Amino acid sequence: MQLGDAAQPHAGLLATRSPTKLRPLGRRPVILQQYCCRVCDTNWLLEQDPLEPEHAEWICLYQAANILDPVSVVHQRTRSSVPAVNAGQSRTSGDAQADALSHRFA
Repeated sequence: MQLGDAAQPHAGLLATRSPTKLRPLGRRPVILQQYCCRVCDTNWLLEQDPLEPEHAEWICLYQAANILDPVSVVHQRTRSSVPAVNAGQSRTSGDAQADALSHRFA
């Protein structure tokens, strides 16, 4: 997942569900809205504080349906964070998928 300022969605997002009000313990309630990109099918989650709507936080879920889906963890890895067992080893499928998704943050 990508959080905060590093993740900025591009145009073409479509709201997939109605907004949900979440009341985390010890925090003010927040409004969660799920979006899906019509261009690349990336899932996004928008978290807004109703008292401070200008400070919205976008969370990129990639192909995951929610933040608990393990698919989103695969896309967090980069080539430099995955050690190669030997010099002739090819990249993993997770790295190839992450490279294919890199256009989403350009």
